[in-house]
This record gives sequence, structure tokens and C-alpha cells, in this order.
Amino acid sequence: MEALPVLAMGQASPLGRTPDEVRAALRAGRRGLRRDLPECPELGAPLGVVPGDLPPVPQGLEAFDTRCHRLLAVALAAVQPSVDFWKERVPSHRIAVVVGTSASGNRDLERHLAAGTPEAPFDYHRRQSFGAAADFVARLLGVQGPAFTVSTACSSGAQAFVSGAGLIRSGRCDAVVVASVDALCRTTCFGFRSLGVMDPDFCRPFDANRRGLNLGEGAAAFLLARERPSSWEGPDLRLAGFGACSEAHHMTAPDPEGEGAFRAMAEALSQAGIGPEDIGYVNAHGTATPANDGSESRGIVRALGTRVPCSSTKGYTGHLLGAAAGVEAFVTLLALVDEVLPRNLGLEDLDPEVEALILREDEAAPGIRFALSNSFAFGGNDVSLVFEVRR
Repeated sequence: MEALPVLAMGQASPLGRTPDEVRAALRAGRRGLRRDLPECPELGAPLGVVPGDLPPVPQGLEAFDTRCHRLLAVALAAVQPSVDFWKERVPSHRIAVVVGTSASGNRDLERHLAAGTPEAPFDYHRRQSFGAAADFVARLLGVQGPAFTVSTACSSGAQAFVSGAGLIRSGRCDAVVVASVDALCRTTCFGFRSLGVMDPDFCRPFDANRRGLNLGEGAAAFLLARERPSSWEGPDLRLAGFGACSEAHHMTAPDPEGEGAFRAMAEALSQAGIGPEDIGYVNAHGTATPANDGSESRGIVRALGTRVPCSSTKGYTGHLLGAAAGVEAFVTLLALVDEVLPRNLGLEDLDPEVEALILREDEAAPGIRFALSNSFAFGGNDVSLVFEVRR
């Protein structure tokens, strides 16, 4: 496929809200995970919560005022000026919105049910439904193109890139706002605990003694476009290719041999028109669950060999569910811009079955051009994104 420019990006995660805050946390090896949080105190595990107060949604959008949408608004602040530029360049119906989420506004519904009142004191369709997120973003940005939400569990944010690229490649749109979001809620926290895949301590992706994941929340937003204007400033970042598949091995467990991971990565390389030797970094899905990490390593080795530096950044943020792919795409793009690959935080004793090259320390990567970001989900919904920087 022809590489699509990524003209702007923003995020809100447990590491902070700006690129510099994220960079500082990564370079310092500082987790955004905490134990002393009011969310699910009886859970007994660290959580990743976006720090600080979130401002209310803009005036006129009060019916959409949920934590999810407040997180989206923070991430979108960095993207809005670029969207405004495109609104002057093309009709607003040529600018689309695709949002990925896993739980959407579930937090509000939980609180209503706990209160025991017969009717919800809010508009269900604007707070709870999956479609509300895309509707909110379109209204906030003032765009009138296709606006929809995709939900494929932990790969939702990556599937949003796939759908957004499809809208541009089909000629339907000239630019697409690609976003992803999830706010912590009790349903998610206790659902994962019931699966026995939560670590009561800080998670350790790819470690021999890993016990499971930590959970977190966040949002990310990007502007994909058909072309990069000649006057555009900033790094020349591109979505070079993607691979998506549904291996359907099991409702929650990945194929042990990494079949889905391999297929997604192989297709992403093919679309980008590059070979394994061109990839300079893999931001691994790396959930720190026993099943995922071994499976993903096998897929990586089969698709790329054992020489490509890899790391999971979930040791910093926790697993952000529907927002994970977006925030990890943001981190991957920062690695390309900064030419620094983030370490795999929490790794002490590498699992002897993991043959992929997992980074124990940050690594300089001068001249790096391509990086790959993996996002794998329940039901075998696997997505790999190839990003490029042109210098």
C-alpha cells in the first residue's frame, strides 16, 4: 500500500499527557502504575490511571460528559489544529472519525446500577453506547464524514487505523481522525481477575516469573491523511502497512505457536513492501500473561527472526485495553522520531522459551526507519502496524 502520512498525534496515559512527559517517564524507567488509587481498591493490584483532573467536555457537549470522553478530549487537543487545517482544505464531509474502544462508558452504567435507581440519570446513547465515542469526536472537531466505533477488545485501537486507512484508500475520505480510548471500570478489572491473569504486583512482560497483567486507562488520537502538504512542519511519519487477521484459536487464549501474530506481521510487511531486515524495532503486545508472551515471541521469531529489538511498554502503563494500541502506536512513533528504543520494564529473568530479542535497557537506534507495533486480542483478533519515519 502507499504509505499514509500521520500528520498529528496526541495521548493521555498513566505516563502523562504530553510527548515530553512520556519521554521523561520512558527514559527514567518510571512506571505510571500505582497501588494507592481509589479505583477498585479491593482488587489488590496496581493500576494505571491518567494523572490529574480531567477538564469537563466543551460547552454544548455536556450530554457526552464521561471519563472516556474527557480522556479523548485531552488526546484530541494535540490533533485539533491539524484537523482545522484540513477543514479549510477539503469539505468537512471528507474528514472521517474512527474510534476503537473496549468498554466505552461502562463506568457510568456501573455507578447507576450500584445506586439502584430505576432510570439512568443520563442519555444512554451518548454516554454508554460504543457509538457515542465516535459521535463525540465528530461533534468536538466539527467534521461530518463517516464516524463509527470499532470494538475488537485489546486490538480495537489498531483496528481503528486499519479502518481509517481503508476509508482513505477507497477514496471515500481525504483525512481520518483515528482514536482509541478506555477508562478503568469495575467490570473490566474483576473480569480479568476472574480469568486468573492479573498480577498482584507490577507486571513483568516476557519474564520467566511473570504472573499476569496490570490494567490501566488512556486515550490516543492521530490524524491520517491522503497526502502530506509540502509546507507541513514536523517529522515525516507514515503508516506504511498493516496486517489484520482472526485466528480464532480460542475465545481468550492465543494460538500457542503464534500463528495469528505471525500472519498479522507477515501481512504488514507485505503491505509496506519491506522485508524483516528493514524493521528496526517491535513494540510487542507483551501482556505479561504466560500464554501471550510465549505465543507472541514465537510469532515474532517466525516473521522477523531473532535480531530485531523488541519491548513491551505495558510494564510502564499497564494494559490499556481498547486504548492500548493507540498509546503504544504513539510510543512507537516517538521511538522513530527520537531514535531511542524503550526498554522492557520489569524484565529480570528472561523466559528461556522466549527467543525474541527483548530489550533490558533503552537502546540508541540511529537511522531507524521502520518499526512495528503489535496488538493482539481475545478471539484471535490480531493486528500489526508498520510505521515509518522519513528523514
